[in-house]
Amino acid sequence: MGELPRSFPVLERIAAAEPSATKHAGSIAALGATLAARPRWAPYGASIAYRTLGRALRTSRAHPERVPPAAAAPLIALALDLALQGD
Repeated sequence: MGELPRSFPVLERIAAAEPSATKHAGSIAALGATLAARPRWAPYGASIAYRTLGRALRTSRAHPERVPPAAAAPLIALALDLALQGD
């Protein structure tokens, strides 16, 4: 406990200000840079993605009976990790 800060204001601002045309590439790059600078946070990458990028993925088009778009945010970090594991 206490390994992570309660919030990630820089990552949250990047995710909120990023235009949708970038497909959140800037947010992913910022998350990658953050995790590279703080390797002890790497196991929590999916949680950090949800707490930062997930908020930006919330949309008024989401329906209560469906899984919200923010739920996909951790999958981005997991997919990147899987892709980096090699062939």
